[in-house]
Amino acid sequence: MRRYMNNRLEQTLPSVLKESLEVLPQVLGTATDWVEFCPWEQLDLIANKMMQHIWFGPKLSKNPSWHKYSIAGERDFYGLVDELSSWSFLLKPLAAMFSSRGRRFRQNMKGAEEFLIPKMRDHVQQQQRPTGEKTASKDEDWVQWWTQAAQLDTTYQAPIARQCELIMYIFFDAVVALRIQLCMEVFDLATYPEYVEPLRQEIREKFDIAKEPTSTRTLGSMTKLDSWMKESLRMNPPSRLTGEREVREPLTLSNGLHLPTGIKLGFTASQRATDPQYWEGGKEFHGFRFERLREGGAKAKQDYSYTGSTRDMALFGLGVQYCPARLLMDYTIKLALISLLKHYDFQLPGGEKQRPGNVCTGGVFYPPPGKLLVRRTVP
Repeated sequence: MRRYMNNRLEQTLPSVLKESLEVLPQVLGTATDWVEFCPWEQLDLIANKMMQHIWFGPKLSKNPSWHKYSIAGERDFYGLVDELSSWSFLLKPLAAMFSSRGRRFRQNMKGAEEFLIPKMRDHVQQQQRPTGEKTASKDEDWVQWWTQAAQLDTTYQAPIARQCELIMYIFFDAVVALRIQLCMEVFDLATYPEYVEPLRQEIREKFDIAKEPTSTRTLGSMTKLDSWMKESLRMNPPSRLTGEREVREPLTLSNGLHLPTGIKLGFTASQRATDPQYWEGGKEFHGFRFERLREGGAKAKQDYSYTGSTRDMALFGLGVQYCPARLLMDYTIKLALISLLKHYDFQLPGGEKQRPGNVCTGGVFYPPPGKLLVRRTVP
């Protein structure tokens, strides 16, 4: 991921932006009057299509049959996880075997493999050709980066079918992570409308007039949008614990605390991120908080960017366990929000002023299950 995706992600961003703009009317409609919509249900398509484009390339992401397997597979996968959450560890495989959702999920995975395995084999054959016989790939995607990295691993080569399965699981995780964060951001747009016009003004001044609007330089210069995203993340962390690990052998910490084998641990980055002891007005939403904090010099500019991490806000992890996909989330969320802000308004229903609470399931925070109002903006 670090070697291939992060270094080449920029070249895919123009088509990812195009994908988001194409799918928006299908998801949110074109009505200029307020209508109800459910963010959790309807933004799934946007997240899935954007990630499909990065993971599997534009050709496959436009294939209706593949798209059906991708959407249904993701929904059945997480539906099955939720369905099996109450079963004991030993009985989960048996329950999944006889579950109707489990059967649907296996069928969707089999259908996806029929598209994905030939694509992976083509990439492997391309990598195995002599250098002079290799042909340039017009469209690079995550599957190609995966196979390139896999060819460098001389210690173990998993069968193509197993690699395909792993790619799909990582893809499902990426879609849900983007879906959750997009929903959180949209609820915040509806709750704090006073930030909408300053964000749109920055889009007009920096994105709309740029020669390369989707370049990392342009996206990185949008400090208000970056700050607003980070504040939304701070107030709506992805999970209770970060950096969860299991002790594989007895360990004694420097303070004398002994951890036996099998203990699971993590650090409570989500609680620290909103603790007034570390943040002024820590329980309050201040959309441009991090724009001001970034004025403290080069280190502050890095630490308080969306992908930056400090001990007081380590939602992407720290050190060697720093999330390798943070840049992917940064750019895709920015492009999705730019598309949404340019073309849609959002509002809490019934004149409500207070943001509804998030839902925590299995230590993961999900957006409110309720509905919002949306309308297409008039140019």
